[in-house]
Amino acid sequence: MEIQYSKLDPEQLKSMDMEKVMKLFLQLLSHSGGDVEQALKWLEDLWDQHDFFDGERSIEDFKKHLEQSGNIAPAPRTGKMQLTDKGERRIRQDAFEELFSTMRTDAIGNHSTSSPGFGGDVLPETRGYEFGDDLADIDFTRSIQNSMKRTGHGNIQLSEDDLEVHEREHLSAAATVICIDISHSMTMYGEDRITPAKKVAMALIELITTRYPKDSLDVVLFGDEAFLVPHKEVPYITNGPYHTNTKAGIDL
Repeated sequence: MEIQYSKLDPEQLKSMDMEKVMKLFLQLLSHSGGDVEQALKWLEDLWDQHDFFDGERSIEDFKKHLEQSGNIAPAPRTGKMQLTDKGERRIRQDAFEELFSTMRTDAIGNHSTSSPGFGGDVLPETRGYEFGDDLADIDFTRSIQNSMKRTGHGNIQLSEDDLEVHEREHLSAAATVICIDISHSMTMYGEDRITPAKKVAMALIELITTRYPKDSLDVVLFGDEAFLVPHKEVPYITNGPYHTNTKAGIDL
């Protein structure tokens, strides 16, 4: 995936609305590792520099909007603002829209397969009975017809060779593991690589959990060591002074 950056156009900041401010806040939130207080501080600096809404609305109005919409709430112990479950879902949705809305439409990305199998809907196609087939799948109409053809109309005697069973739609599932490098190289030389990595991970989480909820999905972080993290922790991922132990990630 290629990521291109463009310079911030101050003129665009003069025509802000709450939805645009929300998207800007979500971008800052990704860079802050899910730190709501830090993202709001950065947003306040931009707000003061570029005079959002021509002074008709303040950063406090936006904070109230975030609270009233249920995206942030004060932490029980510290009182500091933090993301709610709804806010975490919103940041995943934003990452999903940012990445997938610009992709070219190609073949339908489902789990279809031409192979028949167990567990799906009964299909009209039939085949000869084989040992181990579910007796509930026997097509008795076709089976009796086979017996009548073999023995004549007056004497119906079913044999194993007469039996036919319905095919079943094949259901497939995918097991996906997202590995994220959290070593020091993810922010070396002033380049932020951890934020794009988190966005891709959040977009995939949103895609798989909403479209394929029965699929298996895990997130692995690897630095000096590798370990699993819950999906909801991905927005808060930051890198540190770690080596890049790719082998540990693959092994896990």
